[in-house]
Amino acid sequence: EPGRRARRRPAPPNDAMTDPLLEVRNLTVRFADEPPVVDEVTFSVPRGASVAVVGESGSGKSALALALLRLLQAPGRITAGRFIVAM
Repeated sequence: EPGRRARRRPAPPNDAMTDPLLEVRNLTVRFADEPPVVDEVTFSVPRGASVAVVGESGSGKSALALALLRLLQAPGRITAGRFIVAM
């Protein structure tokens, strides 16, 4: 019909918007030859989400954050796993 507008269908989800912002898989962090302070941690953070890391003192929260920011100083190192930060 003249003058009638077609309904606009919603766009399919963009992969960049549905992929997680941060994906961590089996991440292990050690200092020297000590037992791991972060041991095979796996999680993902969706875009737009707020996340809190909680745990007892000495449970590896700071080591995890430093590893993800690539700020671990020797003798700290990532010994296993991987993480992907989406751009």
